[in-house]
Amino acid sequence: MPKILLILFTMMLMLTGCFKHEQKGPATPVSKEESTASFYLGARNLTLSPASSYGPFGLIPNQILEWKACLKTYSNEPIVGHKFSVVTKDKMIKDDVVSEDDGCIYWSEELRPNPVSQPKYLMLDRFIRSEGAQRGYIKISMAVNPWSTYYNSGAPLRAVIDPTRNEKLPSDILYGEEAMLHLSGDHMFSSSFNYKERPTLWIDKVNINVIEEGLIPGKKSKKKVNISFSPKVIVRDYNGNELTLNVKEGE
Repeated sequence: MPKILLILFTMMLMLTGCFKHEQKGPATPVSKEESTASFYLGARNLTLSPASSYGPFGLIPNQILEWKACLKTYSNEPIVGHKFSVVTKDKMIKDDVVSEDDGCIYWSEELRPNPVSQPKYLMLDRFIRSEGAQRGYIKISMAVNPWSTYYNSGAPLRAVIDPTRNEKLPSDILYGEEAMLHLSGDHMFSSSFNYKERPTLWIDKVNINVIEEGLIPGKKSKKKVNISFSPKVIVRDYNGNELTLNVKEGE
């Protein structure tokens, strides 16, 4: 029996480690100097929708970000048919996006939130950089909560908040590197993270079945052990309340 308990404990550790995943992209630094762009950002919009792919163990789907940014010259003319790129401070998002007849550019991204990170609002910064006759780059920022639809026991949460519309931002919103660490779940592996807030793996409905497969004269009997269980994970929602989720898939 102690060997069986050891096997279960090892499986729990393996499951917990699999919740950590990374978001990668090619490095494309943006200059720290003040932008001297010859264009400005007008109307903007961001929507979130579930992707067809899921994060670890099928807990929640990844999220598709659909961005819209309308660009104008300082003579208030829409910029049509112009090439731009979209980058963050450390990676390329889109290297060839052309403004349409309305002067707007459109692009999509897939966001992969760690399914056991506590829901938070994250400020996402994107830089729109001219790749043609226009000069410079501008920044577009939106606050998003990619967990909003799935982990919430209180009032409905908005998935996106536009900080330019005089909308109140949550006091615990995360910015920059801190936001990215929370998105990936890497913040939970920091020595400063409160271990009491870590998600808990729960093994439910454990069934151990020992089958005798025959006796060999002068030797011990041969046995086969079948173990089945229902893994669950206990997470916290936006308000700090505990939620129990079924682990739907994984090895």
